[in-house]
Amino acid sequence: MPKISEELGIIVASPSPIVRKGIESLIATHFERKASVFSVQTTAELRHLLLRHAVVLLIIEGGLAEEQGLNWTEIKFTQPQLKTIVLHRFQINARQGRYSHNLLLDAPEEMFYQTLDNLFPKQYENPNREHSITLSKREKEILRHMVQGVTTKKMAELLHLSHHTISTHRKNIISKLGIKTIAGLTVYAVMNGIVDLEDMG
Repeated sequence: MPKISEELGIIVASPSPIVRKGIESLIATHFERKASVFSVQTTAELRHLLLRHAVVLLIIEGGLAEEQGLNWTEIKFTQPQLKTIVLHRFQINARQGRYSHNLLLDAPEEMFYQTLDNLFPKQYENPNREHSITLSKREKEILRHMVQGVTTKKMAELLHLSHHTISTHRKNIISKLGIKTIAGLTVYAVMNGIVDLEDMG
């Protein structure tokens, strides 16, 4: 049985690099002490990590969670401390007792944070994280374009704004959310209904 580290070990399992990087950004924002985050995209990689490392949280997309290569009985035996959050694209009736929590990929960001609060003691929470973040209508519009890969120049043309104004909005969005990567911004936008995951291709 793997030895438990004093660090907060977390595995993020998803075939999508956008989802993986975005969840990692949300985790970094939420926890005060540095979490040790492992990122995998296949069940084979996941099984390998679970054999070598003791982790306290597995965040996994529903499609991977249901693959036949995962033996949940064995996982629960070798990693009794493990809690699981399964991310679903659509609402489903998950089997009771297998997963700690189920979340929709388009759930609000605060629901994700609330789930972490329910799973772990408050001492893990980052006191500097603002729980109430409000973007203006214009900021949401610009964020949607940002995560869809629209350039600042093209946004200025589409929205009839100056290049400087668009750049200022972009900086304000990043500052408000505390998320610096496009992957992290994408997950925020999806979870808050600003953009549809299906639109991300």
